[in-house]
Amino acid sequence: MNYSNEEKVGQRVREVIRGSACKVSVGLMDVNLNLDVITEAWRSVRMRTSFDGECMNVDPKSMKELFCILEELNRLTRSDDPNSLLKSSNFSDLNKQHMLRLWQAKADGDMKWGIDVVVANSNIRKSLHPKVWLVVDGQEIEMNVEVFAKLRFEVSRALNRIDYYT
Repeated sequence: MNYSNEEKVGQRVREVIRGSACKVSVGLMDVNLNLDVITEAWRSVRMRTSFDGECMNVDPKSMKELFCILEELNRLTRSDDPNSLLKSSNFSDLNKQHMLRLWQAKADGDMKWGIDVVVANSNIRKSLHPKVWLVVDGQEIEMNVEVFAKLRFEVSRALNRIDYYT
């Protein structure tokens, strides 16, 4: 079959998303990609969706390296250093800074729960209570500590049952 350049790029991107080998060296020159392409690629990596960006003029090797770098960035935790990963890539400084900003925004958005505690004296203790809030599938759920403890217990019990049957 004779593929056009667009189809080859799309095919390469699909291979990268499926998890093909990620060891690619684009060359000695710095690759300078459009920031919108990087942002869309990051969004597809974070949301585990297919990449449908319009990258007709982008080298397939550059896209493969981009997805490899973004996958590695997505695996990093807050305590890891993304700069060491970005230094080894062949992207321009502007692209590296943009990827770093995207990773930092991910790290800021990873907090999925919290507990708000109000310290009170005996006069206002009856009207103020600690609340626990969770974000589940984009929905914010707020509950008191007793309900949270019961939820935690039931989830633990369900996981133990699943573990028992597997």
